[in-house]
Amino acid sequence: MAVELITYLDWDSRQLGVTSACVDLYRNPEAAFDVSMLDEVDAAFITLKLPAARIDLANRLLQKGAALADTELTFELDAERTIEWPSPPRGLRVELRDTVEPEPFAGLAEEMRLSRFFSDPRVGEAKALGLWRESLRNHCRGFADGLVV
Repeated sequence: MAVELITYLDWDSRQLGVTSACVDLYRNPEAAFDVSMLDEVDAAFITLKLPAARIDLANRLLQKGAALADTELTFELDAERTIEWPSPPRGLRVELRDTVEPEPFAGLAEEMRLSRFFSDPRVGEAKALGLWRESLRNHCRGFADGLVV
């Protein structure tokens, strides 16, 4: 498999206690990739990022017995297009921020119970909760592209 498609995820591996990796076909959607190539990835937990044009790979994974743990939809907006966003309700303020104090958001980890980490019995509730708590802290501390608060 083309090495540039595989990224081993140190942070995820530490949080989950198993070697984790990501195969990202967004970076190269036309890459020659077959599901059998996943056998070359030395990881117990693999995130596979597929553009919509490669949904055939998801179907093949399911046919081979893979479990679909979670999906994430990503939308692309035209930067030239003007979007009319609704106004927030009276008394509510919305800000775009680079960082924010993490403690007010700590309880959101409990709300992530529909995530792939909570749904995977090999991860377990304690690890999933710890992962989301640390992830939320990191996002609030600036390890995100941006925050809407």
